[in-house]
Amino acid sequence: MRLTLIFSLLLLSPNLIAQDQGPIPLNFFNIRTAPLSLIDLYAGSCYKLGIEFKVKSKTSMTFEGGRYFKKFNGLSNITGQNIDIGIMHYIDHHIQNYGHYFSLNYFYKEQSFDYADTIIGTPNYYKTYRTQKFVTCLNLNFGWCQLTADRIFFDLYAGLG
Repeated sequence: MRLTLIFSLLLLSPNLIAQDQGPIPLNFFNIRTAPLSLIDLYAGSCYKLGIEFKVKSKTSMTFEGGRYFKKFNGLSNITGQNIDIGIMHYIDHHIQNYGHYFSLNYFYKEQSFDYADTIIGTPNYYKTYRTQKFVTCLNLNFGWCQLTADRIFFDLYAGLG
């Protein structure tokens, strides 16, 4: 009798439908990554990892950081890092981390690499230069975030900065 009562209560428990694709979960903390930065053909490949955490019901803060790989696309000895700090405000569904949003981001990039040049003449002149880039900007983005069945967020955005 006692087992029947326990199983009946378990069946009524909302924990049994935890895998259901019902209501959208409210996440207070997310881990972020940018896999397309691994194949950046213009600025150099880098890995990025970050976090997003809730500040208010529809507002969250993001912090991302990354480092560049040593060799990429003909450029050698690449060093550097980038940092992206932002605040996101979701405008759909009254739920954080889902739907359309606006964000304001501060981005900083520091990058150095070697570049070689040849001047044809008698004799040929070959010179290697060390190039450095420092980028600081403020971006205003509009984006859309969607939750997949595997509890992975897919985030598309575009912006000005």
